[in-house]
Amino acid sequence: MRLEFVKIINKWSEINRGYSKCCSKECILNKNKIIGNCTEGNGYGNLINDEIIKYVVKDGGYNKYVCVYAENSFNKPQNCFNYSLHYFEIKCKLEGRLSKREQWMFIGIQNLSTNKNIYYYTNNSTIYNEKCKTLKLSTIFNNKDIFGCGLVYPPTNMTNKWPYIFFTQNGKQIGRLCY
Repeated sequence: MRLEFVKIINKWSEINRGYSKCCSKECILNKNKIIGNCTEGNGYGNLINDEIIKYVVKDGGYNKYVCVYAENSFNKPQNCFNYSLHYFEIKCKLEGRLSKREQWMFIGIQNLSTNKNIYYYTNNSTIYNEKCKTLKLSTIFNNKDIFGCGLVYPPTNMTNKWPYIFFTQNGKQIGRLCY
């Protein structure tokens, strides 16, 4: 099996407005202000630069979850006779005090054709796909873990093969599902 890594320089482009409002005032979701503070004291995410997303934990308010999108998509290569690999990683660093209930994270990709997600949910160690299939894993989410998500497209001349998505934790594959 030949594998071709598709290198795409990527950066974080935006915080999802629908899911990631810090409060009703949307203090940090202004396109011109991606670093800020929530005036109601809720937890929120800031896009520090092209690579770093910082989650600010708040003691007085509610710690909201954050959904961040990358600028570039993982498109299927045309006329490629090798398997094509797209992959990204995130390093989790917990700052501040979160309750055990709040120590969770999702990592995955979104199908732009169907607007559905395929993701790994750290709180219950499960991979979910857009067809509502799940894969339960035996992993534990720890501070400073590095999680990865990869998408592998088969060669275009192999019409009987399907793309698959895999997830890693600290460099080791922890599970995969067909796309």
